[in-house]
Amino acid sequence: MANKITSKSATGLTNELNGKLYADVIIPLAVKDTYSYEVPNDLLEKTTIGKRVEVPFGKSKLYAGIVMNIHKEPPDYPVKTIISVLDENPIVLTHQLELWQWMAKYYVCGIGEVMHAALPSQLRLSSETTVTVGHDIDEKIFDLDKHYRTVAEAVSIQKELSIDRIRDILGIKTVYPIIKYLLENGVIYIKEELKTKFKPKEVMVVELGPVYEEADDKQDIFDRIKRWDKQTTALLAIIQLSRTKRAVPQEEILKAADVSISVLQSLEKKGIIVRRSQVVSRIEDYDGDLRDDIELSDEQASTLQKLKSMPLEKPLLLQGVTGSGKTHLYVEMIKEVLNQNQQALYLLPEIALTTQLVGRLQEIFGDQLMVYHSRLNENERVEVWKKALKKNKLILGARSALFLPFPNLGLIVVDEEHDSSYKQDDPNPRYQARDAAVVMARQMSCRIILGSATPSLESYYNVSLGKYEITRLKNRYGKLQMPSIQVVDLKKEPKAGYFSHALLDAIERTKEDGYQTILFQNRRGFAPLLLCTNCGWSSMCRNCDTSLTYHKYFREMQCHLCGYREKPVLVCPACGNHELTLKGFGTELLEDELKIRLPELKINRLDLDTARGKKRLAKIIGAFEAKQIDVLIGTQMVTKGLDFDSVGLVGIISADHLLYYPDFRATERAFQLMTQVSGRSGRKGRQGRVIIQAYNTGHPVILEVVQHDFDKFYEREIKERKDFRFPPFIRLIRITCKHRDRTLSDKASRSIATLLQGTLGKRVSDPFKPGISRIRNLYLNEITIKLEKDYKLIRKAKELIEESSLKIRKEAKMSTLKINVNVDP
Repeated sequence: MANKITSKSATGLTNELNGKLYADVIIPLAVKDTYSYEVPNDLLEKTTIGKRVEVPFGKSKLYAGIVMNIHKEPPDYPVKTIISVLDENPIVLTHQLELWQWMAKYYVCGIGEVMHAALPSQLRLSSETTVTVGHDIDEKIFDLDKHYRTVAEAVSIQKELSIDRIRDILGIKTVYPIIKYLLENGVIYIKEELKTKFKPKEVMVVELGPVYEEADDKQDIFDRIKRWDKQTTALLAIIQLSRTKRAVPQEEILKAADVSISVLQSLEKKGIIVRRSQVVSRIEDYDGDLRDDIELSDEQASTLQKLKSMPLEKPLLLQGVTGSGKTHLYVEMIKEVLNQNQQALYLLPEIALTTQLVGRLQEIFGDQLMVYHSRLNENERVEVWKKALKKNKLILGARSALFLPFPNLGLIVVDEEHDSSYKQDDPNPRYQARDAAVVMARQMSCRIILGSATPSLESYYNVSLGKYEITRLKNRYGKLQMPSIQVVDLKKEPKAGYFSHALLDAIERTKEDGYQTILFQNRRGFAPLLLCTNCGWSSMCRNCDTSLTYHKYFREMQCHLCGYREKPVLVCPACGNHELTLKGFGTELLEDELKIRLPELKINRLDLDTARGKKRLAKIIGAFEAKQIDVLIGTQMVTKGLDFDSVGLVGIISADHLLYYPDFRATERAFQLMTQVSGRSGRKGRQGRVIIQAYNTGHPVILEVVQHDFDKFYEREIKERKDFRFPPFIRLIRITCKHRDRTLSDKASRSIATLLQGTLGKRVSDPFKPGISRIRNLYLNEITIKLEKDYKLIRKAKELIEESSLKIRKEAKMSTLKINVNVDP
């Protein structure tokens, strides 16, 4: 890690050093290091670590960078000067900057990229190019041709225009040649200006005015307006609403009194009320009733005492079977932290989980709870950021919540710690939020709890090494039994389409008994392949080497990698055959087929297509909770931590699709997914039932899921990992070279592999093409590095990767080469 960051201001250093001072500033770009800027004398008082400063970067751009250090050492390049300080108080804390430094080094990326990922976009400012009036505009405007003259006239009238506005005026995208010509001829002038994006939300509020407040006899006021019934009604509503808050939102009054805004304007003219604009929070307050009626079982109570007594310096792994009430323990631990005037961070792998959990936690914590994830709009994200800096609250969020500023953090909970969604694969930083949370807890000396029914092999292995402590919940809450699991052999069992008769019968019986069903298929869309029965042609993506998936609802073929879409063809473009067929199945096809076979049931889907947007997601989950849906068909979204009281049956449509995947983690994920989705069954009042459909019913993972035997799964899997040298016994780094030219991608990967093999030897694989070797018209080659757990070796390998990447990019035609480094993929 770099030098320890201290929060001393430039003024304090000036008093000690009596010389020029420089600030190391993080620029929110894909650059490796910070850049030093001179601190001007008039900004010495204001320049502090963690504040945003306006700085020039490159030829003309301006950026809002973060001050990371202040010192007296001049850089070895021409130094520029800080233009302004944008914040009154630091918006990034010193421990955050230390975490950013660790992430940049560990995940082999620039600290600017970490900053870009960490800050809400409204806090990441870059200058906008603005076109203004040039000194020769009056002289030359009438000699210009069509587009040139249009721009010049618009600038002359409006004085300032953005580049986007010029595109709108001309109705074309390519405007830079026009701008360049006008600039060279003095018709326009270009300037760069840093503009604040965040705008506080303002609403019109109403207060009782001086005429009313100062009146000795309030009846005189009503006598003055008695001829106007609506004004009287509005004033009565204002008086009533003002009893609980002095400034009442105008919309509340209009609704309560059922009057128009002109009525309020009349009262305002008479001085009876005052209308003004007021800044309000975009984060809605919770106005429901609070409850605190959780009763812990004896097992939960004893486990809670263990959690509280375990050493603070070690992460705690809470392994509890599905339905054991791990959330109850998190709540009790959070209560203790908040009572000590500290903050708590509750991480979840999926936004889908926050939707259901928010309502339940709000009933316990009320306004102490704030939510942070990617589906908040950018202004809401800024407000949560600012509140986290000031208030001791509970933050619930997905992996990005890890970056929030916590001045007083006492607890981190990483729920479903095994989940692959905690790992960001693109873009940089390609971090694992669980691991980063462990580092963050160590830096801040706060407790961290990792919870899961099916812990990751890495976490469980760390327990065996003594790095983590562990405690277990072995029983379901309320003395419920674990679900009974039946495996259906699709080679032998009669089928109706993709459903075995056993599963269809079980769905009907579950409905008759008053319970609901969840069906899991880890593939969305209708069918993954449109195929010609004559020549074998299939519908492929234009940009990627993968087939297009048919989505019946949209009536189009879609690529799930790049988003390309097209209408399905009716005739084979290769041979003219009219007989095209769909192969494979996704959640959409299963929904259609089940509606045909069981038309009396209410069936719905939960996947990326149906749950785009937090409102649609909440609507589906709410409808299922309210028992308005009999069967919910879903992808991984339905496997993760959702808690429904009335699920009596879970069906896994195709276990084989989970098991046979070219990834060393495939069997681990298959075990976790099947165990987790099975755990959605039988939450209240009775034992649940699970049906797993498979062709290879004797696969060891399926047998271990049936027996609820995590330990047996772990022992077998960890032995295979050790035999074949995979994590957690080694550190894995994957390098991916991407280029629009296939030959150059091949050449770059061979060169990098050769450079690395020169020092690291056989630890570095030869380049190979991944299963999908072209994505978004970029040709891919991969290199895998397996390193022993030796700190010096790993650090050396990362340095070599950076050096070799830099060297290759300097070669001819390699400037557009993309090199992605994925640590712990």
